[in-house]
Amino acid sequence: MIAAIEEIEFLHPLWLSTAPVSLGILWLWLLLGSSSLQRLFALLPFQGRDSFLHPGAARLRQAAGQRPRQGVPSERLWWGALLSVVLGCFHLALAHPYRLGERLPDPPQYRDVVFMVDASVTTLLRDYVVDDARVDRLTMLKSVLSHFVEQLHGNRIGITVFSERAYTLVPLTADYALLQLQLRRLQWSLTGRTTDVSKAILHSVRSHQNGSAPITEDKPMLVLISDVNRPRRAIDPRAAAAYAAQAGFTLHVIAIGAGSSEGEEKDAYTLIYEPANFELLQQIATAGGGQFIWAQDTASVRAAISAIQRGSLRAAQVQPRFISQPLYQWPLGTGLLVLSITQILVIARRPARHADS
Repeated sequence: MIAAIEEIEFLHPLWLSTAPVSLGILWLWLLLGSSSLQRLFALLPFQGRDSFLHPGAARLRQAAGQRPRQGVPSERLWWGALLSVVLGCFHLALAHPYRLGERLPDPPQYRDVVFMVDASVTTLLRDYVVDDARVDRLTMLKSVLSHFVEQLHGNRIGITVFSERAYTLVPLTADYALLQLQLRRLQWSLTGRTTDVSKAILHSVRSHQNGSAPITEDKPMLVLISDVNRPRRAIDPRAAAAYAAQAGFTLHVIAIGAGSSEGEEKDAYTLIYEPANFELLQQIATAGGGQFIWAQDTASVRAAISAIQRGSLRAAQVQPRFISQPLYQWPLGTGLLVLSITQILVIARRPARHADS
């Protein structure tokens, strides 16, 4: 019994501290009586002088045959005790007592995946054929990435867009509707014309690197989606990938576009055709400790998803959660029951008083 009481906690404990104030006002009214309170309030400066007590009020009562009251009537003490119980129960109910029940299961484990998306001008090259129609690389990239978002529900996903510069389009989130919305807004001209893979890798590493944590802890998986055409070589992308691997990141590479000039659109008067640089992409994947995949069909997309899902899971860092069992209904019901009994006693005494009169 004592152990069960010790397990009770209160959501609003302030109501317990105000209970003595309510009980004090109640007993002040019961012990002094209404006339004494009127005399007390009449002394306050903000009270008006609308009523006065006759100096010979006591003699007038004696002349009328009324006996002076001696002490506090026992009846008033009984009413005070009952009303004190009611007030105490109501304050206890307002404090919202509860007991912690069974522990809720922990949230499921998840992965963090950051997609680094190439949005350079070469993504406008149309070297994919879907239903006998030419499709540009950017459209295929958005389709593949949208499929990734659908298949990776339960994981947090972030998107970094890069070409000449790298920017975070969507930070790590589980809001998949937001991810799909931002994918539809993706355009090749967002960050420039040429490709700087190194900036994308370094930007993603610095954005998610915690210097106080071990190099293998709490690092998202990096997935580069690019054709690596017109690369800028201020920093060798292979060196950037090796730096990411040393920092504890795993870098997978998904190539978009054809690997040779056979995919060129012959009758198009657009950009000079440049096939995807598969050799450099493979070297980047090797340096980053990941896998190289060419996005050429649905099988390759499934292989990429499998590679991502083989990444390590992490547990959500949350405080233990328990089922809350509310207990306020018990003091509330007790207070209402005592109040009802009090009202029944008042009603039962009225006929007796009328009969005596």
